[in-house]
Amino acid sequence: MRYLAVLPLFILSLCDSGTEWSSPPYQVYWVDIRSELELGYWNGENWHGRVGPRVIAVARNDLYVTAARQNDERVEYYYIEISKDNFVLNADQITKGPFDKQEFEHLATELGLPLPEPF
Repeated sequence: MRYLAVLPLFILSLCDSGTEWSSPPYQVYWVDIRSELELGYWNGENWHGRVGPRVIAVARNDLYVTAARQNDERVEYYYIEISKDNFVLNADQITKGPFDKQEFEHLATELGLPLPEPF
């Protein structure tokens, strides 16, 4: 019976996570697999996904957060309008994309999006 009390602690010890980039409330983080980076909204206790996995670049200015992710053989681009984001929203409610490089560069010029940079 006492083994059952220790089992949850053992399972939790198998999980690992880390942060590669942070500009609160946004973080590029990984859970268990370091190469599976995601961009998420961090509320101080939990991440709520925005882009991922396999985020390879990210940027932020006063209005937007942008990210690029590797999707098989192509790179996809995304952006989030910070003033409209909230932890309770799902990614599909706030994240715009995916865009190819040409579409994203056009939007970057039009909206003033920062260009994602590798971290």
